[in-house]
Amino acid sequence: MVHASALIPTAAGNVIDPQKAAEALTKSLEMKRITVLHTTRRDEAESEKFVAPLKTARAVSFAGGRQWRLVDSYLGPRTQREVGDRRRHRDHRAR
Repeated sequence: MVHASALIPTAAGNVIDPQKAAEALTKSLEMKRITVLHTTRRDEAESEKFVAPLKTARAVSFAGGRQWRLVDSYLGPRTQREVGDRRRHRDHRAR
C-alpha cells in the first residue's frame, strides 16, 4: 500500500474533476492519502508550497491528456526537479 502519493491532472485540462480522479485512484490502488497538484502557472509551480507534497510522495501519477499542458506548466521549475528526484529515488531502491 502506498502511504502518500501525488496526482498531477494538468494534461487532462478541464475534462476530468481532479478530486474525483484522486478519489478513484486512492480506492483502486488502496492508497492512504493522495495530494492533487494542479496549476497552469509556472510561478505557482515554482513555489515551495506547491512542491512540498512531492518531497514526501512515494508515487507520482499523471492523468492522460495533452502533454503540452505539462510542459507549459512544469518544464524547468521545481516541480520537474522534484518529480525527477522521486524517479531517481525509486530507481535506486529497485537495485
